[in-house]
Amino acid sequence: MWTIYDDPDRGRKVSMAELASQRRGRADAVLRRIARTGIASLTLGAESVANTAEHERVARTADESNFQIVMDAFRRWSGSEGSLFDLMADGAEIEIPGTAAHCGVFNKSVFNADIAIPFIARFSVAPIPSVRRIWADGDDVAVQAQAVGTRRDGKPYANNYVFILKLHEGRIARATLFLDMVAFNDVWNHVEPSTSKRRVE
Repeated sequence: MWTIYDDPDRGRKVSMAELASQRRGRADAVLRRIARTGIASLTLGAESVANTAEHERVARTADESNFQIVMDAFRRWSGSEGSLFDLMADGAEIEIPGTAAHCGVFNKSVFNADIAIPFIARFSVAPIPSVRRIWADGDDVAVQAQAVGTRRDGKPYANNYVFILKLHEGRIARATLFLDMVAFNDVWNHVEPSTSKRRVE
């Protein structure tokens, strides 16, 4: 039995068989488009996975490189062959967070002249850091260290430090330094500095 349906696409009437044939054709076309889209999606997905893997490889390489750069600097510092200042860019910024007198944000030269040199001048044996832990995430490297030394009044000095370092092209562009300011201020306020200490840069 034939049933007649309106065909809005052609503006005429067609039989059930013809309509079914048209619908099968349209369904096949849709399936072909889905198949092509699916293949394209799979291809894009594979490219995305590859790009992600490459990005992770590059990130791991950056992590390892910056980790090694900072670790080598601390090894030299621990061996009295330099200091972290050797790794700092000329325009580096140094921050000591807090509200104590010596907290704030400084450029490298001001920090060196106003804080680092006067502080080291208060020691007969300068504090040498020993790395406890070190983390690297791209251009950011964090170091937990303990430093011990001997003050000019003969008393021992010990302090715990956390350095958060931002590297750029193998140099420190910014350093954030956390430490026990009570121990720092005890040295600063009660020990007279020597006038013969050289620059730590």
